[in-house]
Formats: sequence, C-alpha cells, structure tokens
Amino acid sequence: MASEKIWNTWDELLGKEDLEPMEVLKAAAMYERYFQEVEHHAVDVARAEGHSWQEIADVVGVSKQTAWAKWSSPEQKRRQKREPSAPFEEFPVKAPDDAAEVFDSMVVQVVDSLTSPDDPRREELLRAGRQGLADAIGSHGSTTRAVPFAVFASWWVRQAVIRQLYGASPDTP
Repeated sequence: MASEKIWNTWDELLGKEDLEPMEVLKAAAMYERYFQEVEHHAVDVARAEGHSWQEIADVVGVSKQTAWAKWSSPEQKRRQKREPSAPFEEFPVKAPDDAAEVFDSMVVQVVDSLTSPDDPRREELLRAGRQGLADAIGSHGSTTRAVPFAVFASWWVRQAVIRQLYGASPDTP
C-alpha cells in the first residue's frame, strides 16, 4: 500500500544519524503528493455529500475561490469558462421601491458635507436635497440606466442642495 511505503520511508529517515537534505526533500515530496491526493478525495466526497465550496474553504482556511481553483474538476472549470457573465448593460437597474426613505441618509450626508451642523438654512437645504432625491427617482426611469441608482441619486441630491445653497447653477463660476 502506498501510504505504508511513505510512513516506512519516514521512519527510516528518522532512524538515521546523518540526514541528507535530498532524502528529506524526496520524502517531503512524497508526503505532499500523498496528502494532496487525500485532500482531493476528501473534497470530492464532501461535494458529493452536498457541502458548498464556502464550507470546504472555511475548513481548510482558504477563500472559496482558492478552494474551487484547487479542487474543482477540469469539467467544472471548462463549464465555467463557457458560460460568460452578462454584460453590465443587461442587468436591470431600478430605483428601490421606497427610495426616498432608503436614501434619506444620503441627503443628510450631502447637506452635512456642505454646511455646518448649526447652519440656519439646514432645514431648507434638507428639503431641497429631498426634492432632488424625488426628482432623481422620477428621472431615473428615462435614463439609459448605465449608472447605478445610488450614484445617479447622489449627483441629483448634491446638485439640488448646491443650487439651494448658492442660489445658482453649481456649474456657474
């Protein structure tokens, strides 16, 4: 049996007074190949039992991607290469159902970044920012939707607050 040969080789090495580095390397390489086979077999069994790549990765202390790259079958890797992901434009990007509530903290952050907390115009700027958010929600449906909604809304909110703060277009010098 292969495993007996490996263990016997190690016992012989330990019994020697003068260890030759090349013999130690040869034995270490045999152990490494043996344990790689044991690992691969254990992964195959774990996958057959329904364990996920993440569970396997957690047990051995590597990332899920590393585990998959190391132990997945060549067929799994070929299948992965044949199934390219969809281009970004094909993903539907829509505003959340309750965007006004979800993104209200964005309005507060924008106002806080442009003024001090005790600015007397704070409430007026918050109203302008919330109106900018509402405008963004309404306008987002007519865009090409290449920009995620959070980025789109952030720009609209910032522009609305700046217009209210300075009383002019933010592009005006």
